[in-house]
Amino acid sequence: MANILVIDDDTHVRVEASRFLEGKGHDVTSAENCREGAAAISRMNPDIVLLDRQLPDVDGLMLLQKLRNNPPTAKLPVIMLTERETAKEHGEALALGVVGYVGKPLIVEDLDLPVMMALRARGVVPTASRGQAPAPNRQQVKIKGSVIVFEPDDDEYRTISSVLQFTRFHPRRITTVSTARREFVEDPPRMVILGHGIARDGQRLLRDISGYPGSEDFSIIPIANPEYPGTYSNAFSMGTRQAVQGPVSTEELTVAVDRAWDAYVSKAKRAATRNAPAPAMRPRRRR
Repeated sequence: MANILVIDDDTHVRVEASRFLEGKGHDVTSAENCREGAAAISRMNPDIVLLDRQLPDVDGLMLLQKLRNNPPTAKLPVIMLTERETAKEHGEALALGVVGYVGKPLIVEDLDLPVMMALRARGVVPTASRGQAPAPNRQQVKIKGSVIVFEPDDDEYRTISSVLQFTRFHPRRITTVSTARREFVEDPPRMVILGHGIARDGQRLLRDISGYPGSEDFSIIPIANPEYPGTYSNAFSMGTRQAVQGPVSTEELTVAVDRAWDAYVSKAKRAATRNAPAPAMRPRRRR
C-alpha cells in the first residue's frame, strides 16, 4: 500500500482520483492548493504526488521546483495533471524529473501506468486491489534481463528507461556507437531499442547489430523518427518485432516491449526443445 497525495483545486478530480486509487489499495490524501499540498508533503512524506499544473495560489511547476531543491523530496515521484501547456512548460517539467503526465478532463484509468512507474521509481511494490492476493515483495521481483538502448536524447531515454523498469528490465544506455560491440560482447542483452534520436544512423546500426554476438536471440524495437521517414523500412527483415512511432509514448512502448519479450521467450523455448537430448532407448528384454 502506497501513500499518495493529490494536489488539485478541482473537487471532481480529487474525489474521482482518490476513489480510484483507494480501490487499488492505496492511502490517498488530497489538497486543493500549493500551500496545503506543501504542508501535507511535510506531514505525511508521500510515496507519490499527483500535482495539478494550474493551481489558484502558486504555479504547480514552482512547487515542483521547491521539491527538487529540498534534499528529502528531491527524488519524490511527481505526476503532473494538466489540461494544456506550452512546449516550453512541458520541457521545464521534464527537466525537473516528472514521472509522467495525465491529461484533463481526467480519465481515472489513465492513472494506472504512471502510478505504477512512480512506485517502481520510489522502490514501493504496487499492491493488488482489495480482495486480491498481495503482490510479492521487492526482493522477490525478478529482473528479466538487460536491454540496450541507443538514445542520446535525455528526455526520450528517461521515458524508455521508466517503461523498461516498469516491465522488469534493466536498461543500459549507449550514446557512443563505438562502444556498442563491447557492450554486446560483455553482457548480451535480451532486447535492443533504437531510439528515435539516432534515426539518422539507424540503418547502419541495424546492419552492425545483425553481426553482433547473440543477434539471432535478442529482439529489436526501433522508434521511428518522423524527420527521417523510411529509416527503418527494412527493420522487420533484420529481426525487428515491432516498430514504435517517436517521440515515444509509454503506452505504445510498453505494448511493444511485452510483445518482444513474448517473442524472445517463445524462441528460447523452441531452441531448448531442439537442443534437448533424445530420450534414451530402453533395450528390449529377451524372452
